[in-house]
Amino acid sequence: MISPAYSSAAFARLTRASSPRSSGLELATNARKFSSVRAYSANPSSAVSAREMRLDAARSSRSKASSVGEAIVVDALLDAFFPRRACGGTYPPAIASALTSAPLTTERRNERALVAARRRRKARGMKTAVCVLGIDGYLAQFVAREFIAATEACDVVFTTSRRSGGDDGCDARMVRVKCDFNCEESCEEAARALMAEGLDLRGVINCAAMSSPGQCEAAPELARRANAPRALWSAISSIAQSRGKQAPLWIQLSTDHVYDGERALSDESTACAPVNAYGASKVFCEETLAKDYPRSIVLRSSIITGPKAPLTDVERTLFLDFIASSFAKETPTTFYDDEFRSPICVFDIVRVVRTLLQRHDDLPDRRVYNMGGPDRVSRVDMANGVAEFLAKGDAAMEQVFKSKIAVASCAEAKALRGVAAPPDISMDSRALVREICQDWAPRSFEEQIAVAFAT
Repeated sequence: MISPAYSSAAFARLTRASSPRSSGLELATNARKFSSVRAYSANPSSAVSAREMRLDAARSSRSKASSVGEAIVVDALLDAFFPRRACGGTYPPAIASALTSAPLTTERRNERALVAARRRRKARGMKTAVCVLGIDGYLAQFVAREFIAATEACDVVFTTSRRSGGDDGCDARMVRVKCDFNCEESCEEAARALMAEGLDLRGVINCAAMSSPGQCEAAPELARRANAPRALWSAISSIAQSRGKQAPLWIQLSTDHVYDGERALSDESTACAPVNAYGASKVFCEETLAKDYPRSIVLRSSIITGPKAPLTDVERTLFLDFIASSFAKETPTTFYDDEFRSPICVFDIVRVVRTLLQRHDDLPDRRVYNMGGPDRVSRVDMANGVAEFLAKGDAAMEQVFKSKIAVASCAEAKALRGVAAPPDISMDSRALVREICQDWAPRSFEEQIAVAFAT
């Protein structure tokens, strides 16, 4: 058995000698992690929280061991700190049980850190809060519900709308605050409520938007004011600065309409060149937020898919629901075969937002991410996908549904709707997956359809 007195450097040399591949280097890193828990062999009651982290590293190393040599190294390291000799040749029961369970995901580690931070603030008499702007809209309802359910991570969930009061269908921890983005006084009053003494506002998630391209085209100045709530974020930043505190993280929902649609799979380095007033208002918001506010993350979303809103009905019909309802009409409905998007499931957006707030203090300032699903699909592709799903294998029914799909070009959009439609605003969202999601990825479009129509 390796002596517990071995240095972490010695363990590192041992693991490198056993495996020249990257997995061996990972074992060396884990060996260094084990070094701080040596006291456990002498005093099993000590370093309990540290032990859990080291066990997780051990589980990960064991599961990735690609040779007998690597497995021997891992067991040797465990023997050094959790000796089996005193336990009849086996690991202590708690250790053996932990080693057979799955390693913690990055997301789970972040969640535990958030809960621990909330407990520390609660011990100081502080309540943890988040604010979700635009609770009358679709996405905001799912985001707010997520934080209401996270009882261990959040004490108060503020929501805003132009009306005050009202029943959001949730519990008493959801507090509705009236806020009119067009009124500076209203924004200042809302900011004071959100930043009240005894509250630690961790984040503001702005899901509020004037998102109808037709309405934005008819009133572009109103769209700019509605989609860039400068008075609110300025008031929040000012209060934080006056107290010598860090401003809460501002998570801003933006759109794929910031791109001109002249190329497939635009990434974050692609220049913004919107072709309609809606896209222009979102570009204005992104640029102004970067100038005015110290800590922000922008998420450029594509078409959002999902089930019915959980709290209250929303004004606009979701696109997949629109497709399904079109199959019941007597005449075909027009869908474009040359307008491409990267749809994303509402539950994946909620997961991204939750991860951002979990990593509250470990994020770059003023970062912009594309937030689309993995599939580049046209409007016709989406309609065909819904038809195939709803037919449930009935070829005749599928043919009936598809007969209601009239194919057209998005070049006709300007003449038909009075709004230019960018032809290809599909997005490359690999940066989001790599830096934020890390060990998970958004659902495919086929999976999104199943989620949207789940009963």
